[in-house]
This record gives sequence, C-alpha cells and structure tokens, in this order.
Amino acid sequence: MFGLKKKRIEFDDLPEKVQEELEMVEIRMMEGEDPVPIFQRISKKYPGFLPARLNLASTLLDAGNIKDAKSTYQKILKEYPEELGAVAGLATIFDTERNHDEAERLANKAIQGGYNWSPCYGVIAKAQEARGETGNAANTYLNGYRISPHSWGYLEKYCKLTDQEFQAPTENIDPNISLDQLESLICSIEKYANSPDEKGEIQGCDHSFRFTEKWAENNNVNIISLYQFLNAHGGFCDCEVCFNVSGLLDDNAEE
Repeated sequence: MFGLKKKRIEFDDLPEKVQEELEMVEIRMMEGEDPVPIFQRISKKYPGFLPARLNLASTLLDAGNIKDAKSTYQKILKEYPEELGAVAGLATIFDTERNHDEAERLANKAIQGGYNWSPCYGVIAKAQEARGETGNAANTYLNGYRISPHSWGYLEKYCKLTDQEFQAPTENIDPNISLDQLESLICSIEKYANSPDEKGEIQGCDHSFRFTEKWAENNNVNIISLYQFLNAHGGFCDCEVCFNVSGLLDDNAEE
C-alpha cells in the first residue's frame, strides 16, 4: 500500500485571521517583536502551510539558532522531499557548519530544480573557494549578484577574486558613464521592458540588470563599474535605474 502524499495548504486556505496575522509579521518585526512564536504557532496548527515553516527556519538561522533551524528544514524535507525551499535552506545550514560538499550538493539540487535563489550561488562559490577554484568561485559569486543585485556583497567578492576595484553602494562613486549615456541607458531599458517576449507578453523588470547588461554590451561600457555606480544611486535592477538613478538627470537639468 502506497503512503499518502502530504497535503499542502495555500495562503488562501488559511483562516482570515491567520492571513492577517501573517501579513502583519514584517511590521511587528520592525517594531521589535520576535516573529518566531508566531511562525511556531501557525506551523504547528497548519503544518501543510510550508511558508510559515520555512520562515520559521530562516528566522531561527538568522538568530543564530542553527540546531533548531536545521531540525525544522529536515522535518519539512522528511514530509515534503521535493520542497526546494527547504533544500536550499538546508544548504545554507551546511555552509554555516562548513560542510561545503553537502552544502554545494544541496544548493545545486535547488538551482537545478528551478529554485534560482542568490544564497545558493554563494554556497557553491564558497565550496569552490575551499577547493582553490578561484576563477569558478568568482564567476559563481557574480551569477549570485546578477540574479539579485541587492546582494552586492557577492559583487564585492567577485571583484576581490578578480583583482578589480570595488566600492560599496554606501560610498560616493564617480560615474563611469556620461549623463547622455545614462539617458540612453534609461531609454533602452524602457524600450526593452515595454516590448513583448516570445509569448507576446510585455517583458517588464525581473529585478535583475538584464536590459542594462544588453545596453552596456552594445555600448562597450564596463559592466562591473556600471553595476557599482548604479547601486550607489539606488539602482539595483532595471526598473530602479529608471525610477531612482534617473534623478541624476533631473538634478542636472535644475543646475
């Protein structure tokens, strides 16, 4: 006799009161409230609602409670073996424990399954560094940054491994493009973003620099320096370049 597959619960399946509580978690966290008891209670009552259990594990890990975080991820995988969020989360646990081989295996499994999460690339890059594969590690760090440019620490590690200059977004960074080029970049992003893809759907922004990278390649602009300049002015993806970095054009017009 085959075992019954564990049933998942979606957000819309939860009682309205629980939905409201989950929606308020981030606000409560900003007010200094510990979210762990909330996630624990909801996880216990609705074990099929995996986001609560995954959030519980990641919150425990952020708080330094590695043992309970690891146990939470392992329990999820015991019941839902193909839950890639737990696979990726467990990879970060093994990375913390410096078990680079197992961490890398799980991170690759998550990515290959379609869980394109930036920390997975960081886990793999650390394993490559541990083996002395500096070039591979640099490229992996860069890939982690490219899918999530807010993870600018990965860009810093790429620059360090490739002996390139790096300046944090918190610093005053001189532009490596002119204002005319910035205007051209913004126009190019808007053109790409509003054009249809292969399915005929408007492409929009996918929270990466895919359109910025196309423009840089077409205009022979150093993309690594451009990343840093854009980050320093609030541009961490294509749409943020249009919304935030474009302010430099307005400032210049007022002078």
